[in-house]
Amino acid sequence: MLAAVSGSDFPLQNIIWTMLIFFGFALWVWLLVVVLTDLFARAELKTWLKVAWVVVFFVLPILGPLGYLCTRPPDAGELRFTGRRSVPVDDDYYRTTVTGDGQYHGLHDEATWRRDMSGPVRPA
Repeated sequence: MLAAVSGSDFPLQNIIWTMLIFFGFALWVWLLVVVLTDLFARAELKTWLKVAWVVVFFVLPILGPLGYLCTRPPDAGELRFTGRRSVPVDDDYYRTTVTGDGQYHGLHDEATWRRDMSGPVRPA
């Protein structure tokens, strides 16, 4: 007798299924955003490998992102929480390409000049 009852006789069942599908879809979108953010933040991956992962994410909607999370290196989570990997990046090369010889020319002198030109400082 209970097996003959359809889901349309119970509107609450339809609401529960709709909510379950909606929140499952929202959870999948959140997982996709987190995984894609992590994927494109990794500089050591080649472009064709990133494209392959994106294709896998959409071909296998649940298994693709979970497979990526299982195969990524153990220090990949550190980039998200600390903003840096466990191996520090040497920024001396960047500093020398921007400033020429690695020195910050004029920044200290200009800050001192602006402070001197601002007038007397009142105690707080």
